[in-house]
Amino acid sequence: MTKYILGIDIGTSGTKAMLLTTSGEVVAQKKDSYSFDTPCPGWAFSQCYRLAECCYFINSNTFFTCR
Repeated sequence: MTKYILGIDIGTSGTKAMLLTTSGEVVAQKKDSYSFDTPCPGWAFSQCYRLAECCYFINSNTFFTCR
């Protein structure tokens, strides 16, 4: 059975994920973008649900690649 490592980078404007084997072979990589809100000058924030949706989308598509 092959073992995998999933790396996730949650950034300000998007989330990236990379799925690798334990030997370092890249199996899949995905990126999804989102915007952040600026309600006042100097303020910037992202809604938690946007980050969660992005992680779910990336993870589900990445794992589907492994099957």
